[in-house]
Amino acid sequence: MLPGLRSLALPERITALERPDLKMTAQLTSVEWRGDDLVWGGYAFVANLPRPSGRMLGRSAVLEHADSGERVKLRLRRTRDEQATVASGQALHCYDRTGFEVVVPARRLRELAGHGAGQWFLSVGIPGPGGTYETRVRQREVGTAGHNQVRHLADGSRLVVGFTKDAVSITVQQSPVEVESCTVVDGELVLVARVRSGHKAPTTVSVVEGDTRVDSPLTALSAPPGSADAFRRYRAVFSLDRLTADDPPGIKTRQFKVTFRGAEGRGQAAHLAEGFTTGRHRFAAGRELAVHRDGPGRLVLATRAVRAVVDAMTVTDGGELVLTGAYPREDAAGKRVVLRHGTRFEEKELPVELADGRFTIRIDPEAAPQADGPALPLCPGRWYLFFRDVDAWDKSEDVPVTLRPEQVGELPLRFSGPQRGSGQRHGSGQQPAGGQPRAFTVDRRNFDRIFIEPERLLGPDEHGTYRQRILREEHFHKQRKLPLREAVLYLSFGGKQFSDSPRSVHEELVRRGVEVEHIWTQDEGMPEMPPEARVVGWGSREWYEALARCRYVVVNTPVGDWFVTRPGQRVVQTWHGTPLKKVGKDLLGSPQASPAYIAGLPHSYRQYDFVVSPNAHTTEIMRKAYSIEGEMLESGYPRNDVFHAPDREERAARVRERLGLPEGKKVVLYAPTWREDQRHASKLYKLDLRIDLAAAQAELGEDHVLLFR
Repeated sequence: MLPGLRSLALPERITALERPDLKMTAQLTSVEWRGDDLVWGGYAFVANLPRPSGRMLGRSAVLEHADSGERVKLRLRRTRDEQATVASGQALHCYDRTGFEVVVPARRLRELAGHGAGQWFLSVGIPGPGGTYETRVRQREVGTAGHNQVRHLADGSRLVVGFTKDAVSITVQQSPVEVESCTVVDGELVLVARVRSGHKAPTTVSVVEGDTRVDSPLTALSAPPGSADAFRRYRAVFSLDRLTADDPPGIKTRQFKVTFRGAEGRGQAAHLAEGFTTGRHRFAAGRELAVHRDGPGRLVLATRAVRAVVDAMTVTDGGELVLTGAYPREDAAGKRVVLRHGTRFEEKELPVELADGRFTIRIDPEAAPQADGPALPLCPGRWYLFFRDVDAWDKSEDVPVTLRPEQVGELPLRFSGPQRGSGQRHGSGQQPAGGQPRAFTVDRRNFDRIFIEPERLLGPDEHGTYRQRILREEHFHKQRKLPLREAVLYLSFGGKQFSDSPRSVHEELVRRGVEVEHIWTQDEGMPEMPPEARVVGWGSREWYEALARCRYVVVNTPVGDWFVTRPGQRVVQTWHGTPLKKVGKDLLGSPQASPAYIAGLPHSYRQYDFVVSPNAHTTEIMRKAYSIEGEMLESGYPRNDVFHAPDREERAARVRERLGLPEGKKVVLYAPTWREDQRHASKLYKLDLRIDLAAAQAELGEDHVLLFR
């Protein structure tokens, strides 16, 4: 029976859960070595089922051979992992105790190698209704749980602990031929291979990219006098000019696959010997040949733009991250460093020290520079580093900062940010009262692309759909039973800004000296807040408490369809624009309409004592589109009071100076809104450019300036 629907008069065929509704998730979260033992960490649960308890707790882990189907049981220890509940994306069940740890002892790894070449897949089983649910464990996209690792055994076998089509696996490889070194000498690429005694040596090395293939014969090298190791060595030589003859321009990368071939012509991957050293060699202005490796330990050659490669990472006593490395470009002085968010279209320009082909980047993650305004903490998410020309207009020619392959084993690097005095509280996770530092992680994606990731600002008991439901249904309602406080809670654009009409209301109350406490909502450390305000993180326990107990609430966006105003509370919806597009119910009949959202509009707008309107045009549209039954104040937006303030001329002069606007020029502002049908993703909107910039320049003439926001 579907949980939560038992009291409804619905037929059992609708409410009954069937096997397709009970999809199992098994996610890898970490891979580590404890001595010679392999340790996998992760979580596993069955969707729509609560966490098993009592006799249902018996879980299992097995390695299954891809060809023979042979199964090897492994020891599984249950652990706690709050991320399981967050990742489930549902609000009904807590999966915190579905974590697991699987240990593969060194003895077992040797036994797997003894079976010969092949693949073994990791599966986890969970007992439940109708039997045991079992599925293969899946990889992540970042960190140790997202990248292959190679382990060399004493018998010459290689274990690739990694992934096959996203499934966690151990691949046993017998690799009698390995690349020992690959260097550039006098304009030639020299590859040295070693062949284990008793095995036949290949005859040729092939370097292939697309339809281009360059071959070089392998010639035997004389063994050094007194040498007694178990290998014979061979050499292949390639002309660097030939490999780079068709090199692409700009920042493009051309990657080559390297294989060994025998007399019969069959190819064999160019596996790297343990201890292989990567390198790179400049062959033209701004271009280099990288002698690289991939996760499974194969040789990779690539021609690419010269990269800044980190070879040392340190954290100062003050919590500052210092990255140093090589950047051997002759025009390095004409570059700048940009720290770019992976999803938010946000970036910070960082100072960089450049000297003698080296660079040093110092990052204070609690005080990242802003283009306009004071330094602020990095918001959660992955922040990637790039070098960019100082005069570049956009990111199209950015070159990523990567990590030297020999250093990837040093990640993840976890550290605490700088200690900040008494600090403001940004929610329960970051800089709490008393100035406790926030945690940060340096990790990698796509093998060597490093990023910095701040911890989330909400605490473990606040983050995710499930815990937000608990806070709403339990904590919020408990707080509603306590007396109201003489305080104002402000919410501007979901806590992303200290701005708009809520800011204007705040500043006017402060100017008048009204004796109330001012509490501002802040989303993940985004805006700088006024010193007279207390700050609460959006969605934190403190925020729900403030929403339940503040006598006054001022917002410019919806609070949520679960919110109900309590007696004695006054909630003002200032809204934030003039509708020059379809909104609310007016979207009905279009693909962008959300029936659930539209159905909830009457309830949502009943919670507001007043809805502010800027003009008669907006009043008419909003009342109909948002099903507004209560009072609308057609007073104009508080944010627009600045246009009528006594100091408006001084403000205008400061804005002109800040934007560098010439004296005597008329200013036209073009500030298009987002459109529901123009999206990158569910919450990321595209720029819907509806202005001909060339025509605007011709029409406006030299006495105008066009501002484009």
